[in-house]
Amino acid sequence: MKTKLNKFNINTCLKILLLLGFASFYLFTVFSGSVKQYVHPRIIPYIIFAAIVMVLIAILLMGELLKKQHMKTKSWTLLFFLIPLLMGFALPPKTFDSSTKATGSLELSSNTINETNKTSSKPVIEQDQTPIEQPVEANDVDDIIDSNEIDDSLDNSSNNISSDISNNISSDSRNDVINLDNDIIVMDDTNYYKYLNEIYENLDKYKETKIEVIGFVFKDNKEFKDNEFVPARLLMVCCAADMVPIGFLCQYDDTVQLEKDSWVKVTGILDSTEFEGNKIPIINATTVQQVDEPEDAYIYPY
Repeated sequence: MKTKLNKFNINTCLKILLLLGFASFYLFTVFSGSVKQYVHPRIIPYIIFAAIVMVLIAILLMGELLKKQHMKTKSWTLLFFLIPLLMGFALPPKTFDSSTKATGSLELSSNTINETNKTSSKPVIEQDQTPIEQPVEANDVDDIIDSNEIDDSLDNSSNNISSDISNNISSDSRNDVINLDNDIIVMDDTNYYKYLNEIYENLDKYKETKIEVIGFVFKDNKEFKDNEFVPARLLMVCCAADMVPIGFLCQYDDTVQLEKDSWVKVTGILDSTEFEGNKIPIINATTVQQVDEPEDAYIYPY
């Protein structure tokens, strides 16, 4: 009696197992929270969608399990897809730091720092012709004086309004972007990228302001002095492959004693300095405290 096992489609069975395996891995990373070690959070909905599609395809393929395979293919070639799947489950994700060679170079500059303000010049009116003088009658003198007084009053009121508007803008513009906490700029995961850009682009506005920031000790740059380091964070735009360390240069007397890649909270005063031909912010640190690594170590621009 012939067995029906020869009708079992091994190739389809392997495809179903691989699809369910990758779907399980995707969903596991999402629900465990480790997905943020691989990709930007905005990619998560697409990962869930991909996992659902894989499960649906696997269900549809189940109808082919007992059908004879029409094309002869080498089923063992599908095992190559098993290698990355097993590595995904076996190797836990690790937070990148300055020792990770996959990250980009440290960014301590802003494209907007050296931008010059464009000023518009008023057109010059050349008077080549001498105006024809006409006699002024006595009755017109009062009208001319009244007209001049009205023009002067309008100019003065216009200047006052413009001055008031500019004063209000200059006083409120700082608070529109950065909210001070007891006169301190406190940078956290939610505002880090926005505050960083604002300070780089409008450095003079924030000089002599107290600041508090958390980051890992970055001391790899050869341009740093012995008392300089960066409390850095890794910026992820899309995925782990495009991460770049960012932060503020920090001046601290005991920098030598700080362990590389350890997480610290820096409190100090903002100032400016020259670095590789650019004017950049620098923190004159008053205190540097050891802290635990944040739950979400990466910074996302949006």
